[in-house]
Amino acid sequence: EPQKDRLVALLRAKATQLRSQALATLAEQASEDPFAKIKTLIQDLIENLLKQAQDDAEHEGWCNTEMGKAEQKRGYQADHLKELTQGIHKMEARKGKLEAKKDKLTDAVAELGFSLGNATETRAEEKQNNEDAVEEAKEGKKAVQDAIQTLKRYYAKAQNRAQELVQVAAPDDAPPSGGKGAYKGSDESVGIIGMLEVIEDDFDRTETETAEAEKTQAADFAEFKRTTNASLTAKNLALAQAGADLSSTTTKLADDVASLKQHQQLLNAAVVELEKLRPTCVGPTQGESAEDRRQSREEEIGALKQALCILNDPNDSCDSA
Repeated sequence: EPQKDRLVALLRAKATQLRSQALATLAEQASEDPFAKIKTLIQDLIENLLKQAQDDAEHEGWCNTEMGKAEQKRGYQADHLKELTQGIHKMEARKGKLEAKKDKLTDAVAELGFSLGNATETRAEEKQNNEDAVEEAKEGKKAVQDAIQTLKRYYAKAQNRAQELVQVAAPDDAPPSGGKGAYKGSDESVGIIGMLEVIEDDFDRTETETAEAEKTQAADFAEFKRTTNASLTAKNLALAQAGADLSSTTTKLADDVASLKQHQQLLNAAVVELEKLRPTCVGPTQGESAEDRRQSREEEIGALKQALCILNDPNDSCDSA
């Protein structure tokens, strides 16, 4: 039967060329079964291959859609994780700087407060010492002034008595007073009173200089207190702001870390979903793509149609189909 031989030869050649088990099996059946049955088998196989093609196309469309969604989820979560990680690194750096700034301002405020406290104490002692010195100078000057007045009165009375005694004892023809033997107490009084007046001047100078020193020291302290308080105000404001910034940064950092964990879980879920789709959509065959399967199926269908042509037309016109 030349027609059957041609058919079997075609099917076997195509089975070898396409590595098709279906064509090989059909070739064996064609060598044994009658033409009518073979024709039915070929038509059934063509329909089956066409159905497979349709199913494959639908499955490929579903796979493209589902894998596209899964890959999009994975890409979105991966990008978001990258942004979150970068943001967390920046927040951690900012938190470290704010903590250092807060510590530095806290130390500066404490140091300024300590300096102002010491200066205030020193100023109080200084003022008290100045007031005591002025009071002592006033009292000393008053005592010296009283002593001078007392001595002046004393020496004046003494001089008057001495002059009266000289006048009573002297004869009418005695020389005028002031000669040899006259009263010398006035020279002595001048020396003592002069010394006391020098002491009075010392007390007066001490009072004036101490008062001037007190005025200068008070002004210096007032300026120091003003600048220190201004610095304390500025640093306390900066400290409060640093504390507020640190608090908000710490809160934001905690939120971002929690968000990072959440998105990591979502990324893991997307990867798992994608891996579940791979066996179904990529296929268990090694390196065979959907396009490879489509091409093989079309070639198988072409071979079967050529086989049908041989069955329907016994001439040689189908050999090149």
